[in-house]
Amino acid sequence: MKRWGFTLLGLLIFSSVSLAGFIDSNPAPWRGDARTTYQAWGFDDDINPISVPDVDGNPYAPAELEVAGSFPYTRWMAQDNGQSGVWMTEDYMVIHIENDPQPNPYKEIWLQITYSADVPPEMLVIPSGNATLVDVYDVGVGYKHATYSIILEPNPPSEDIYLMPRNCSLFIDDLVIETICVPEPATMVMLGLGSLLLRRKRAA
Repeated sequence: MKRWGFTLLGLLIFSSVSLAGFIDSNPAPWRGDARTTYQAWGFDDDINPISVPDVDGNPYAPAELEVAGSFPYTRWMAQDNGQSGVWMTEDYMVIHIENDPQPNPYKEIWLQITYSADVPPEMLVIPSGNATLVDVYDVGVGYKHATYSIILEPNPPSEDIYLMPRNCSLFIDDLVIETICVPEPATMVMLGLGSLLLRRKRAA
């Protein structure tokens, strides 16, 4: 697939990642390809809802995030067991993401979350999709970093991702969410031919 200025975008993203202080250890294998988005939150302050993420790599519209509930059942914490900038909720967190509005066979959401809970958080995606746990490891006292792959068929123009505690409270330290909209095979072939012809024209 054709890259859309990923070199510059990548430098901006990764420099922002180190400043924001969130974990981006398991990037999507297709990061930076056409029809992709990238958004990340480090929760360095108690702003809620968040209309623009800490890192906004979405060419369609900035993602929006809101933590539902009221104090003390939902609250922001400056520190928790060595993790800085944490949202605790007994209700839910919802993220709205815009994508390529063109109809495509499917899209994949690649979600990284650093969290603390007795059991993994419940995840609800609207429109509904199938979520698969890709990887999980410990990052600190009681905190884990998990990566999920979620497939939606067909590709919706936008989706809402709900993160909810399965039991008691959910502590969320940071989030990194990427998406890709995959076109029909015939469209991918045409895109490849177009890229090849463009290269030949430049070489000539």
